[in-house]
Parts: sequence; structure tokens; C-alpha cells
Amino acid sequence: MLKYLDVKMLKCKGFTLVEVVVSIFIIVLLAGIVFANYRQAGKQFALQRSASKLAQDIRRAEEMAMSAKEYNGINPRGGYGMHFDKTSSAKSYILFADCDGTNYQYDPGGNPCNGLYEKIETINFEGEVKIFSLRSSGVEVPSLDIVFTPPDPTIRVNKNEGKTASIYFTIDSKIRSVEVNPRGLIESTVAHPDCNCWLRPSYHDDAGCSSGGRYDYYWDCSPYNCQDPLCQGQTPPSPPTGSQQSPYCSGCSSGSCEYWMCAEIQCSDPHESCR
Repeated sequence: MLKYLDVKMLKCKGFTLVEVVVSIFIIVLLAGIVFANYRQAGKQFALQRSASKLAQDIRRAEEMAMSAKEYNGINPRGGYGMHFDKTSSAKSYILFADCDGTNYQYDPGGNPCNGLYEKIETINFEGEVKIFSLRSSGVEVPSLDIVFTPPDPTIRVNKNEGKTASIYFTIDSKIRSVEVNPRGLIESTVAHPDCNCWLRPSYHDDAGCSSGGRYDYYWDCSPYNCQDPLCQGQTPPSPPTGSQQSPYCSGCSSGSCEYWMCAEIQCSDPHESCR
């Protein structure tokens, strides 16, 4: 009987070393993929939560101004606001009371609020989220003050009325923005900068081409677009195959760059019908 069992057990095959190694490799590979996606999703959610939190904090400052909320026993003459500084505090922002009401901006020193500083609270972004760009009506600025002055409230961006404030923040090249327009509308969106780093085709007659016409491709390099910080890292398209560079092209410093090709080469051009 024991001899029979020994023979039967010898006939049972187990896993070979190669099979074990391959199985472990597959498990490690799948775990790595899942973990990487989890980390990326976690960062994306952190960016979304930071955007929602920032929008809520700006609304809070606006509501405090509209309700004439007291701070340390006084009504701030300038209302309430939010302060952002990309250089010194890219990972946080400040809710403040504009107690002096004379310059409509955050003053870190002194004690104008009945013996207290203007700063009410420092609010940190989540995790690795940080400020990427601050803008007043599209113009890049190092710091940004959004002040809501009662009773309406009047909205001032860096002391000026009628301006739009934009706060861009990022994590791992992903960008979101919160925008406050002159009417007080607060909007949080995924930032899709309009970089316009593209080749713009146009058709015109040219006796130098056997077809009687040619296509010109202009590389748009205006300072607000290709050189905009939000466009850094984006790859513009390559010139069309077979095109020639204009001798007047000097890159983005010239504002545009021209390539051209005869129209007969471009009979499948999606922008113009063949002529």
C-alpha cells in the first residue's frame, strides 16, 4: 500500500522554477500598473479637491463681505479678501480682513484690525498641489489680491475694479484653474490653455509653382501663446513633409515662422480644396 502511494505521489507534478518565476513576474507587473494608476488617480483627485476647496474659500470671503461680518469686534472697511503669492507661498493662500480699507490689498504687518493682523487664516493646498500661475485679466503677476468690499460687494483684483482673477495650480503637469470675474462669478475648470502653437495654412497665387499657386504655413509664436508659462512642455506640430522654410524665418523672436509648399503637393489638404 505504501509503495503504491509513493509511486502515485511521484507521478504528481508540481510547479517548475520557471513557472513560479513567471507567475511572480506577472503578479509584480500587474501590481505595479495598479499602484501607478492609483497614485495618478490620487493626485488627480487631490487637484480636484483643491479646486473645490479654493472656490469655496473665495465664496466664503465674498459672503463675509456681503453679510458685513465683524472681525475682532469691527467691520473691516475694505471688506474681506484672498491673498496669493506664487513666490513666497506657492502651496498656500490667505483669507484676510482688509481693515484699513485704503489700499484694497493684504498687509502682513501692523495691527489694523483692532489690535490684530489682517490675516484670518492660512489655508494649505492638499499634498503636492501648488500655485503654477497667477493672472489679472490674463496678465501674469507674482501675487494676487481679490478683495470683496461691501455692500454689493465691489470686487477688486490687485486694487483694480473690472478685472478677472485667475489662479492656476498644478500637480505633475496637470493644471486646474479657479477664476473670479468682475461680477463675482467663481468658476473652477480644468485648464486648457489656448497656446496656438500651430501651423496656419493659407493659399495664394505663385508663378514659381507649376500649379500656379502655393500653400503658406505660418508658425504662430505670439508672446501670449507659445511663450506663455501654461504652454511650456507642449509640442507644436512639425512642418508638413516636403515644405521649405522661408529665409525670413527666425523663430519665435520674430513673432511668426513661415513654411511653404506648392499646391499640387497638397491636393489632400484638409484646409483648402485643390485649385
